[in-house]
Amino acid sequence: MLQLKFVTTKLQWSNISVTPRSALLERPEI
Repeated sequence: MLQLKFVTTKLQWSNISVTPRSALLERPEI
């Protein structure tokens, strides 16, 4: 289960690189 969350986090990080605007919206979640 922890590994799955890790993969999701990595995927989200990739999204941030692709869409910096989305990073600002997803940042509060961290």
